[in-house]
This record gives sequence, C-alpha cells and structure tokens, in this order.
Amino acid sequence: MTRWLYGLLSVAVLIGVAGCGGSSSSPAPTPSAITEVPKSSTTPMPTQVPSDCSNLVPGAMLQGCDLSFEDLTGVNLSGANLSSAILLGATVTGADFSDGNLGGISLKGVQGVMANFEGANLAGADLTGANFKNASFRSAVIASADLSETVLTSADLSSANFYGANMDRTNMTKANLRKAVLSGAYLATANLSNANLTGAVLLRATLVEVIDNAPNWEARDLDQILEDYVYGVTRPPDTVRSVNLRGAKLSGATMPDGSVKP
Repeated sequence: MTRWLYGLLSVAVLIGVAGCGGSSSSPAPTPSAITEVPKSSTTPMPTQVPSDCSNLVPGAMLQGCDLSFEDLTGVNLSGANLSSAILLGATVTGADFSDGNLGGISLKGVQGVMANFEGANLAGADLTGANFKNASFRSAVIASADLSETVLTSADLSSANFYGANMDRTNMTKANLRKAVLSGAYLATANLSNANLTGAVLLRATLVEVIDNAPNWEARDLDQILEDYVYGVTRPPDTVRSVNLRGAKLSGATMPDGSVKP
C-alpha cells in the first residue's frame, strides 16, 4: 500500500512538472537584448559592371573584350572603358576613342588612320606595328607604352604624355609634338624628321645609344653629338643608334640634359 501511494505521488509530481513546463513561455526579449545586425552586412556590395563586347556605343564597358581583327571603322567609343582589351589586327580607321580608358590595351598591328584618341588613357598600351597616320592623340596619356615600329606620320601628338615609352623605330615624320612630354622615352631609333617639337620636354630621353662602347664616346659633347648624328649632318657609325631630327622644330624644347633650345 505504501509503495502504491509513493508511486502515485511520483506520477502526480511528474505530471505537475510537465504541466508547468508546457504552460510556461519564455519572456519576450527586450529591445536592448536584441543584437543589431551590422549595417555593412545588409548593404549590398558594389559589383563590377560586366563587359558587353557587342555594345559598341559611347561610354561602353568593354574592359577585357577581345575584338581582334574586327572592322571597327568609324565606330564611336568615346568615353568607353577598353582597359586590357585586345584589338589585335583590328581596323579602327576614323574611329573615336576620345576620353576613353584604354590602359593596358593591345592595339598591335591595328590600322587606325585618322582615328581619334584625344584625351584618352593609353598608359601601358601595346601599339607595336600599328598604323596611326594622321590620327589624333592630343593630350592623351601614353606613358610606358610600347610604340615599336608604330607609324604616327603627320599625327597630332600635341601635349601628349609619352613618359618612359618605348619608341624604337617609331615613325613620327611631320608629326605635331608641340608641348609633348617625351621624358625618359627611348627615341634612339625613332624618326622625328620635320616634326614639330616646339616646347616639348625630352628630359632624360634617350636620343642616342652607343653599341659596343664606341671609343672616346663619353668625352664627346652632347651638342656635338646632336649636330653630327641627330640632325642628320653625318650618318652615325654602326656603333651608334641615333634619333632622326633632321628638319625638326625644337624651339623652346627641353633637351635630355635639361638645356632649353632657344
């Protein structure tokens, strides 16, 4: 009898405990107890606008696009982003790239007669072997670019920045380089005959390069070097590479040694 009462009492206690647990509810958290989600996690991260390589309109986002060998004659891509794009062997005759971002672009072997790159950024671009006859690069930034064997005859290069550019065998005959920056550029094999370099800056530019250490070279005066070779008075020896400045206008130009032409 005692056991039965004890068991009944235990069951009652357990039921009472379960009932209390089922009927009770946790108190609602106070506002101060709520953890606020950081704003940074709720703010969407900015995403890069993807390139649409078929959208050839002003201001287009064409970064990284491969437009090699495409015919882009007369296309208007002013203000477009073509950074790191590839236009190998493309035809851009009369095309407009003014004020665009073309940093690191490949324009190797491009046919770009009368193309417009005014105010564009072409820093680090590859223009090797391209033909930009009568094109405009006015006020463009072409620093550290490769212009080996590029044709820029009669082109408008005024106020352009060619700082540190490789202009090995670049043809700039009759080009307009008024107030252009050519500081640190390699020009020892460039053709600047009859070019206008009025007010241009050639500080520390390489106009003459010695091959195989020509004898007594260091003893020679820069003006005499320019007079003999650069201005085309005499043909330089095989041990010397020299820029061609025959007939060029250099009034007010800053020469590699810091002197200013009268």
